[in-house]
Amino acid sequence: MALINTAMNVSPEQRIAMAKAQIIEHEAAAGWNAVVMVGEDRVVEDVSTACTDGYLTLYGREFIGGLNDAQLRYLVCHENGHELGQHPWVYKNLTKLNPMLANVAMDFWNNLFIEDTFRDYPGFVERPCEGLCIDEKYRGWSVPEIFYDLYEQGDGDGEGDGDGDGEGDGDDGQGGGGGGSSTDDGQPVLLDDHDFDGRTPDEEEEIKRKINDAIRQGKFVASKVSGQAGKLDFDELTLPKINYREVMRDFTRSTMRGNDTRTFSRPNRRYLAHRIYLPSGISERVGPLVLAVDTSASMWMDNVFTRCMSEVAGICKEVKPERVSIAYWDTKVWPLEHYEPADYDNIAKTAKPLGGGGTTVAVVPEYLREHKVKPQAVVVFTDGDIYDGDWGNWDCPVLWVVINNKDAHPTVGKVVHVTDADIML
Repeated sequence: MALINTAMNVSPEQRIAMAKAQIIEHEAAAGWNAVVMVGEDRVVEDVSTACTDGYLTLYGREFIGGLNDAQLRYLVCHENGHELGQHPWVYKNLTKLNPMLANVAMDFWNNLFIEDTFRDYPGFVERPCEGLCIDEKYRGWSVPEIFYDLYEQGDGDGEGDGDGDGEGDGDDGQGGGGGGSSTDDGQPVLLDDHDFDGRTPDEEEEIKRKINDAIRQGKFVASKVSGQAGKLDFDELTLPKINYREVMRDFTRSTMRGNDTRTFSRPNRRYLAHRIYLPSGISERVGPLVLAVDTSASMWMDNVFTRCMSEVAGICKEVKPERVSIAYWDTKVWPLEHYEPADYDNIAKTAKPLGGGGTTVAVVPEYLREHKVKPQAVVVFTDGDIYDGDWGNWDCPVLWVVINNKDAHPTVGKVVHVTDADIML
């Protein structure tokens, strides 16, 4: 396909439309075609580069006026890459934890994705500016993995480190905008702004539906072609993404009700037969909670256990149970640690986990019964590699947070599957 530079011949709006058409027609981006067609584009005066909410993309008139066609295609791919990766919805937890660092992690992923897609087609895309978030280290990493790597490096202020070595020297079409991944002060440059909080829940659900439909269409198209398009993991892109902290909140709300407040809006049914109207009990208070943390040998690898303990502390502060008992278990349950609300802020520092053996979760409900521990609910953190597939006989509601094991399916209770990178540090 012959490409010419149209920067001086047509309007910015026409140039964006032409860039999208060229991307759709390109064999390397065959799987993107339906996603590129979803959404709305506008050229505006008050945006410095570009800005997207996952559906509406605003392009800065002055900025795109200074781009050649290959650079504009890179920018358009970048905006649509956020849609393809479903960044506005999948990574809300990261955005809440640190908005700037989340944006940097998304851009690292996005830019590598673009350059990998068109690696065999020099000249089709070109970096639109110097200092983009590019680091060979992050090739093949997910957005959460990049985020937590930056976080652990001490970049919790959201600036990132931009230590990548870049790609190309500006002569091969891939790196024409700049040969590195950081500016002179060592900080990576965000190619665009992200406005992921401006939609209503109903609007967001409709946009997610459209994007997922487009990704599925792309999967079909990509299956008919070879090259980079056939390498996209469309099954992963269309998997339902679950915010397990929301699952946690729903679980505690539905299973852990106190009785410290009275209301006549729901009369006490025990006395209705006698035509006596008394209030029923309601409460926002969460009763005693047991957090059962798998301390088998596999959980100590790759800082998985450390992240679990940070999340345990976060659960206590967010759910605010009246009392928390932490049960460390491997082939047995080690002595419980008990915490009151005043202690929740220091759990991560004061906890003394024990274990390192096998994975026999059935010992947990047996221990609770034997020691007459009666929580309103139990939350179990585990990698799901359960001995003999025995998930235990529980006397209360149980929520399983299964880490890095989509094949684990507890036979009792509610389950949410996460990766270790999903878990807050």
